Amino acid sequence: MFRNLRNLLILGLIAGVFSGERLRVARCEEDDAINASEESSDGPDPPMDSDDEQSRSKPLEPEIERLVPLTEDLLKPLEPETSTDQATEPASPPYRWLDENYQFLNEGDPYYPGQDPFKEWYGVPVGWFAGIDINVVHPDIRSQVNNSVLGPNDLFTGTFTNSTQLPVGDMNWTVMPKVHFGYRRENGLGEYIVSYRYVQSEVDGTLPNFDALGTGQLNSRLRVHVLDFDYAWTDLNEAHAWFVPAIIRKSAGLRFASAIFDTVANGRQVLEESAGNVFLGLGPRVDFEGTWPTSVPSLCFIGGADVSGVIGFNYQRFAETAIVGGSISRASGRTDGTASATPILGVQAGLSWIPDWRNRTFRFSAGYRWERWWILTDTNSENELTLQGPFVRGEFRF
Repeated sequence: MFRNLRNLLILGLIAGVFSGERLRVARCEEDDAINASEESSDGPDPPMDSDDEQSRSKPLEPEIERLVPLTEDLLKPLEPETSTDQATEPASPPYRWLDENYQFLNEGDPYYPGQDPFKEWYGVPVGWFAGIDINVVHPDIRSQVNNSVLGPNDLFTGTFTNSTQLPVGDMNWTVMPKVHFGYRRENGLGEYIVSYRYVQSEVDGTLPNFDALGTGQLNSRLRVHVLDFDYAWTDLNEAHAWFVPAIIRKSAGLRFASAIFDTVANGRQVLEESAGNVFLGLGPRVDFEGTWPTSVPSLCFIGGADVSGVIGFNYQRFAETAIVGGSISRASGRTDGTASATPILGVQAGLSWIPDWRNRTFRFSAGYRWERWWILTDTNSENELTLQGPFVRGEFRF
């Protein structure tokens, strides 16, 4: 800017100098014309040399005009340079719209606002959501818990009258509710999900030849708590084979899990004998869930699996009350406990229905789930837990 002002000042000065010169020459010519008229009126002109007459009669204005530059030439360096190539270059594609976060989307975006699957896919839109699962499960416990595993370093008192391994009864079918709550971020940035489920089951039965006096009564109880903290991603597969899910949700997080079961037997000589296992742990987990659309827009197949490795503390506990030699004897004890790594695998499959109610804010699913817990163990007594049965699920976003 300052350079342009400087050039303008210089050009102005040059133009002023040449304009003054032209004005001076014009005045001189005017004075000469006046003097010549005066001399002609007074008398004949004196003789003049031919050279002086020729030079005086020659016009000076054209020579001065050649020395003064044109105004167009003076202003030409100040004009911005233009390129024909630049003028013909096509402009970049204009922005077409703003998304819900006021971020520009360009013309190359294949999805219209509200239809980007990385923002919102059918039945699971952006925002807060919650759901509840009702699992009807049949727990199955394979137990090797036996008070013979107690060693000299374990905490126990009294003397056990026998080392009978108490079986675990065939658990009754029960309800395992699960609730989840989360928030799904826009632009495919993922979901935060917190879920909790709980199951409790109990069964009564008989135990033949329990003690020296015959049959005993058996009672088995189970309590399981699972708390998950997950971060999930939802992806869309546009071109895929029929066996590849169109929508995939992958998640990773932490799982807190506890599984406690006890078996109690009552007889006439051994009044009460109990054995049980306690496990508490925390570990990583991953989850995979796929959705396969059908010819019915609101109906689709769902399936998935989740795996976790829960590392925690596992111990076993025992107690007995018996009549020995005409008096009541009591004994109790527990193992010291060991660090235990328990893998948990869950598999499920079913159908999902997304009715067109209130802008698809509801989703209902039904199917079957199978889950296995391995290596619930301390010393040489290893246990396994299986939870399986049908489920129904309802989800709501708000």
